[in-house]
Amino acid sequence: MTQVRLALEYLVVLFGVGALLLVDVAFAVSLLHGQAFMAIALCAGLMAALPRAPTKSRVAKMGVIAVAAVVVSMTDWTVEKKFVRILQTIETGMTAEQVREIMVHFPEGTGWPRHPSDERPASTGADDELRVPNHLIFRPTRRAGDSNWGMVKLGDEGRVVSVSFSPD
Repeated sequence: MTQVRLALEYLVVLFGVGALLLVDVAFAVSLLHGQAFMAIALCAGLMAALPRAPTKSRVAKMGVIAVAAVVVSMTDWTVEKKFVRILQTIETGMTAEQVREIMVHFPEGTGWPRHPSDERPASTGADDELRVPNHLIFRPTRRAGDSNWGMVKLGDEGRVVSVSFSPD
């Protein structure tokens, strides 16, 4: 019976680590919602530290979950997570050129066709892409349909007012 219990305990630890990895790979939760990520890690750790287990065993399991949470939060598993990490380095007050230097490895623009009612004249150099007024938009990839947008709002003087990530 103790071998079955031990196997179940290790399975719970693996489940906890897997849950941390899954939510971070799928949604970059450790960057976008750090408090939620820590709550998930805490729940996983508490699940792993079963009350009947010896204290040393419970501490070891909580330690495994804590180390896994740190590793998962610091690792860029996907291009989207790397994109969000770099996007978050943009600070209020930066110029549009400074933003473009930071985001140089990512495509700029929405990637969407412009709205049919957009009547910008061709003489202004307007292309066929949707524009968001007073914003610089960046995407993690050039894949068709990639609507994960890093939105940098610019104020009247052309400086960054706010930065946000809009997942598709």
